[in-house]
Amino acid sequence: MKLNTQLNIFIIEDNKMFALMLKNELIKFLESQNYHIHTFNRAEESESYLKLMPDLVLIDYHLDGNDQNAMDGLSAIEMIRKISPDTDFVMITNDLETELFLKAKQLNIYDYLTKSTNVPFKLNLTINQWLKWKKLA
Repeated sequence: MKLNTQLNIFIIEDNKMFALMLKNELIKFLESQNYHIHTFNRAEESESYLKLMPDLVLIDYHLDGNDQNAMDGLSAIEMIRKISPDTDFVMITNDLETELFLKAKQLNIYDYLTKSTNVPFKLNLTINQWLKWKKLA
């Protein structure tokens, strides 16, 4: 990826306030980058945008909102990877189960963060590391 390439970042989060906080934090971290952020309440909503080949997806595990049939974060990662295999993922969830963490890591996600009051700080570290890893910073 070249420095002048636009980054496409997806946020898939059913909590609209938390998604807005993530977006605002990303805008602060990426101020010197060329980027576009797309926010979705459900993984299914992102499917028609996958032609953009997202560089990074911030995704919650529990995406059911008001729909018990909604895709969860792991299923969403698998769906996105089929279309955009080079996409990186950061799972941000309330779920502290070791089994979920291991399943997410088996899908080769970039990072796994738990929702807490220090999410902005942890997200800043993760995004800065990711940009350096991608040689964008």
